[in-house]
This record gives sequence, structure tokens and C-alpha cells, in this order.
Amino acid sequence: MVVFVLAGLGAVGVWQSKETRPLAEKELGDGRIFQIEAVSFGTNHEAGVGSPFVEKFGAWMPGAVREFLQPKVPKSRITRSAPVLVIWTTALNATFRTNVDCQSARVELRDAEGNVYSERQANWFGYEKFWREGYVFEVFPRHEPELNVTVATSRGSNSVTFTVPNPGMTPPKDWKGEPPPLRKGEGEYEVVLQGVTVKTNGGEYWKTATRYWEPKFDMLKAGEKTDEGWDLEWTAEDAWGNRGKELGVTKPVLKFFATYYPSGENEAVTLLITNTPVAEVGAATNQFWNLKTPVGTNRVELLGFFPAGVHTFSEGEYLTNPPTKFGPTRGGSPSGWVGSSRRTPLRVEEYHGHDSDVPVIYVRVSDPTSSLRIAIRLRDVETSRIHLAKPDPEGRAGRILPFLVRDLPKEVQRVSAELVLLPPVSADFLVQIRK
Repeated sequence: MVVFVLAGLGAVGVWQSKETRPLAEKELGDGRIFQIEAVSFGTNHEAGVGSPFVEKFGAWMPGAVREFLQPKVPKSRITRSAPVLVIWTTALNATFRTNVDCQSARVELRDAEGNVYSERQANWFGYEKFWREGYVFEVFPRHEPELNVTVATSRGSNSVTFTVPNPGMTPPKDWKGEPPPLRKGEGEYEVVLQGVTVKTNGGEYWKTATRYWEPKFDMLKAGEKTDEGWDLEWTAEDAWGNRGKELGVTKPVLKFFATYYPSGENEAVTLLITNTPVAEVGAATNQFWNLKTPVGTNRVELLGFFPAGVHTFSEGEYLTNPPTKFGPTRGGSPSGWVGSSRRTPLRVEEYHGHDSDVPVIYVRVSDPTSSLRIAIRLRDVETSRIHLAKPDPEGRAGRILPFLVRDLPKEVQRVSAELVLLPPVSADFLVQIRK
């Protein structure tokens, strides 16, 4: 019976393990042949064949059975909220042509005008004897029918170039720009784009330095510069739909977006939504608030004040007795997220562990994509002075946002957290770039 079942499962696995042909391959010179397996554009990306049977039941299979049924070219998926380009790579041993790990490489694009485009994120996938990497590009040469892809060793000692079709080629918008300076008003404020200058990012060993236009903004109130207590965020867009900061230096017109957010400590501008019960800063146990309040169309819940350590969430719920125990983050970061998943017969359960070296306030939101910006500030119960709890630089996990309680003066022992809304001042400008 066991042999019969295994044979049946094997038939299913073989039937679903169809071969796929890469777009191109070249020898890199470090003992590996690199392959461009596929190039995709959009919000939902897939590479490989996959086996729904193994994906659904593999967690309960013995390792040997799972390895036997695992497709030769497993399926990988990447999902993004906005359209991106993904370049999928694999690597082969140059002698035996067996699949080997494709890490320790960098992938970049170069257009006909010499602009360099670096990947936004590299997603590594490891299976039974198979490895793949999906390089996500938010900015790329959307104006050219083909992509010139360079794959190099991480230190750049060896490299090869591929030419592949561009699935994200886009017609340009008919933009007409004006030379700076340019001005736009919003209420009692005015944003001025004074000019643009060429900048070069520092580059890293995994990324080539890129040249781009950097704008110079000022914000005025009643004709006077008023940047104190405000934080500027800016981005740019070209006529083909690329959006980011590093868009090269050859496009004749760029649209620049400037948004000034008040600092959470700027009490004259921020809007107080609610405050919490008093928390003891040095407490060794969790102090739960579960305080819910609407912020526009979003619903925000202040979960509580938690001591340093690892705290686990699943589907936005805090787990006091999690089935998965997470260790600290790797790479030397003082805070950040780690994750894992567990498959049940009905679904996949996702777990997210947040590690922090300082106390942390967790906030849960109903809509993590909301454009409304919030902040958490701490008011000293004894002196009424305020101190800012800073968002974790590693970001959120699902609907959970961590705010780190860092650099509080030692004399601050009891605080009340205040949830505040940060109303922005925004402007955008279509800029004619000088030749």
C-alpha cells in the first residue's frame, strides 16, 4: 500500500514538473553559469512550474518524500501593490550544470543613454537542491523595447550582460515643464522649488553609483522660510511612469513631489487624537491599553507599552503564548522583524516576531496603506515635557506599527502616550530640465 501511494504521489509530482527554458544564460567566470530565467512586469509575479500537491501537503511529508515529489523547477511568487519589473535569475555549476546558489551577485540595468538602474529589493528563494532570486526594479528603462541586464559578482570582478525583451515598455505622457524656480501655495503655506542639481548616490559593493537630479525645496509662511519643526519627503516621476528619486539625468521633464510633515513634537501644528493611561517606563511586564480610535477613515488601536524583547503577532493579534519562539534579529540591527509560517490542513498561518532593545509601543491600524500619517509622543507625567517615540526603521508587519521608546532621559519614569495626526503640506511641480 505504501509503495502504491508513493508511486501515485510520484506520478502527480512528475506530471506537474514540466521543464522551463530560460531566456538566456552566460558563464560568469566564478564557476557559475547565470541564467535569466524570466522577466515579468505587473503586481503579481511568478517563476517556475510548482506543484500544488507539494505546496499543500509538503509540510506533513517525510523529507525524502517531499524531495522526491518536489518539482525540478519550483514555483516562486512576488506580489507588490504597484507595478514593478522582476528579473528572475538562477545559476548552474559551470562543469556539471546542476543548480547552485545564485547569491553573491548583483543585477542592474543600463539604458542607451548610460543611466544605471539598481534593483530595489532582491528576493531569495531556497528549495530542495534549487535556488532562485527575484530582483525587483521599481525604476527601469520603460522607454526601451529591450533591457540590457548586467549580472556581476558582488565585488564586480566578473560580469556578463544580457539583452532580453522589456515587458514593461510604456508610452510616455505628453508633459510640458517649466524651468525653476516654481511656487505653489496650500492654505497659509507656500512651497518653492528653487532648482535642481545633479547628485550621485554613494554606491555600495552590491550596487553601482547612480546619478540623478535632486531638487531644492523651501517652505514659506507669510513669505518667511518656516522649515523648523517640519520634515521634508520628496520623490520624482518621469513621463513613462517611473517613480522614485534616482531617475537618471537625461529625461527632459520630471515631476517632483514635495511633502512637508510636521514633527510629532510640533505642538502648534499636530492634531491630538487621543492619549493613554499612564505607563511605567521601567516596567518589566506588558502594560495593555487596547485603546481604539478613528483617524479619518482608518481605525487605530494603541495596543500598549511593552518592555524590550521579542513580541509575536499573527494576523495582527498579539500572542501572549505564541507557538513559535523567535530569537533576536540578525545582522546587528537593534530592532526589526523576523517571521515564519506554519501550514494547517485549511490554511497557512503567518507569524511575525518583533525584536527591540528598548521599550516599544505597538499600534494596530485597519488600513496600513492609508496616506494619513500619525506619530506617538510621550508626555512626562511629572513635568509635562514631551518626547518622541520613533517608528521602527524596519517598518511595519501587516497592520502592526512599532514605535520605539529610545533616548528617554533617565529621570522620566511615568509617561502618557499621545496619538497625533501629522497634517501635511504638499506640492508637485512639472520641471523642465536644462540640457
